[in-house]
Amino acid sequence: MLASDQGGRRTGIRSGYRPNHNFGGTDGRTFYIGQVEFASGELLNPGESREALIDFLRGPGLVEALRPGATWRIQEGPQARGYRIRHRGSR
Repeated sequence: MLASDQGGRRTGIRSGYRPNHNFGGTDGRTFYIGQVEFASGELLNPGESREALIDFLRGPGLVEALRPGATWRIQEGPQARGYRIRHRGSR
């Protein structure tokens, strides 16, 4: 997640956080909703990184966007809050 001084959130997130995920360019308007899941009780604070499971709601084009090595923006509305850097593939 981005640090607060880089435009990130001011508070941390826990399991159940459901931001938008944008796989397009910075002007892209195609978003997918994905719920973030951490190990029990974990908190991810602004500026930190952690491995997490993201459970996406299926939508047109999602399967094609989710490919190994994909990078995408994690957003709240138009504001980028973080980046997903690696993707290991579907389960």
